[in-house]
Amino acid sequence: MDRYSFNAEKVISELNEFNRKICDASTLVSKKNDIDVAPSPRDEVLCSNIFKLYHYQPTAHKKAITPILINYALVNRPYILDLQPDRSFIKNLLDKGFEIYLIDWGYPQKKDKFLSLDDYINGFMHTCVKYIQRETCLEKINLMGICQGGVMNLCYASIYPNSVSNLICLNTPVDFSTKNDRLSHFAKHIKFDQLAKSHDLIPGTMLNLNLISTNPLDFVTKKYVTFSNNIDDKDKSDVFLRIEKWSFDCPDQPGTAFNQFCTDFYQQNKLLSASIIIGEHTIDLKEVSTPILNIFSDNDKIVPQESSKALRGATSTTDYHEIVAQGGHISSFISKKNLSTLPEKISGWLMQRDTF
Repeated sequence: MDRYSFNAEKVISELNEFNRKICDASTLVSKKNDIDVAPSPRDEVLCSNIFKLYHYQPTAHKKAITPILINYALVNRPYILDLQPDRSFIKNLLDKGFEIYLIDWGYPQKKDKFLSLDDYINGFMHTCVKYIQRETCLEKINLMGICQGGVMNLCYASIYPNSVSNLICLNTPVDFSTKNDRLSHFAKHIKFDQLAKSHDLIPGTMLNLNLISTNPLDFVTKKYVTFSNNIDDKDKSDVFLRIEKWSFDCPDQPGTAFNQFCTDFYQQNKLLSASIIIGEHTIDLKEVSTPILNIFSDNDKIVPQESSKALRGATSTTDYHEIVAQGGHISSFISKKNLSTLPEKISGWLMQRDTF
């Protein structure tokens, strides 16, 4: 019978301690989250009312000739790549001797509601690339794109193949109709043209809630229980608060560009059929012959690895490589295990192709 006995005082003590942690966690989360992010030094080298282009100098002896231009998704902020000194994807690349440029898409305003993918790709992106070409005296630069930013980079490389040295895609969707693509299934039932007409800007908070609804158990329940359990560990709590700050920092989206992206890519899956038109250009991935490093995560609920894997054979490159990272959609940039291996692999891959 002893094996089934329990200590009532111990049970009550544990329940009280659990309740205390829940209360402390709730109090901390409910406060204004002004925790600092993006610690790596950088210079603002280009600025418009839509975007800023930042320049990071390598923190080690510069080894690479060709700089990297990072393009993040429009719907989130890029500081997830530079969360804190010991969890910084950008810092790890700088420590490998790479010169980095980063496009910050900022927070669109009501007057920006008619911005299209043509404006973003043939306008703003191309302006950034030309600036870097002038500054470095190089004809080609490396493009690194994360999620939607990777899709934009693929489109850019199709239009301007002579400006791209190497392409690195991280958790980038290519086939938007794979079986486990929750966002794609969700998007099939939305009339995005009507949504764009109803809203000058598509509210970022609405997009974030829809994202959470695709996997509420992970996005809500698990993460807050884990946070409560770690509430007494300041380092873990600070990491959580920084990620939480990023998670809810979702810029509103220009209705025109949002409608085009969701309709052409998510609903009609046109990227693989060479039927997307951006400006005066038809996006044909077969125009892309530059070396490609395709990185995707094995447990990504936002961009299933099957969607990213579709890039193999979709372009004309003869130099294509894949890396499978562990974890979910942002684990590549915040997991210490991934940060200890991915930048090293990216560095080695780029250095083997660092020619001009």
